[in-house]
Amino acid sequence: MSEFVIKYWRCGTKPVDEQGNYVHIVGRRAGSLGTLLTLLRIDPSIKLLIGLDRIELRQASLMGISTRMIPLESLSSSFYGQHKPWKRSLLLLLGFGALALSVLMDRSDWVTALSLLVAGVVVATMQYLLHQSVLLGLQEMGGHQSVIRFRPCFLDNVDIDEQQARQVCKIVQRLADAKRKRLMLTVGSGR
Repeated sequence: MSEFVIKYWRCGTKPVDEQGNYVHIVGRRAGSLGTLLTLLRIDPSIKLLIGLDRIELRQASLMGISTRMIPLESLSSSFYGQHKPWKRSLLLLLGFGALALSVLMDRSDWVTALSLLVAGVVVATMQYLLHQSVLLGLQEMGGHQSVIRFRPCFLDNVDIDEQQARQVCKIVQRLADAKRKRLMLTVGSGR
């Protein structure tokens, strides 16, 4: 699953942009390569727009652009969560620990071994804190699932958390329920 860094995140109970969308989220590909491509104006990105009638999910990459239009009435659920990269952090810590042990066994150099171990703790902790991400997902009636993983962007000063993802899910569900009610009224009135 690709991870995106948030460039823009707006959601509300009233429209948040000129097109009448209640959710407007834009992200760019995470990592050094994503940053470099953004600087070169080759922007591998994702955009999620949610309005009164549909959800628009647009993904751009080096290969091209794809846009998925999902009618709100075909949405069965939305979900959110948080991803914590503890396995990667543990592997980093174990790697630094093995290196420190190797130095200690080879040269009996306590200072270097301890320095490597401290560096490992710092690197693993930073990796854990900086690579936590928020999951946002949409499940359609037909079974198709769209899941986006977002990371906060410290450069663009955009920070999100699980509560903001929860708010997006609540907005999506309210809009989907309202759309279904409008459809039922239309069918019930014979139009």
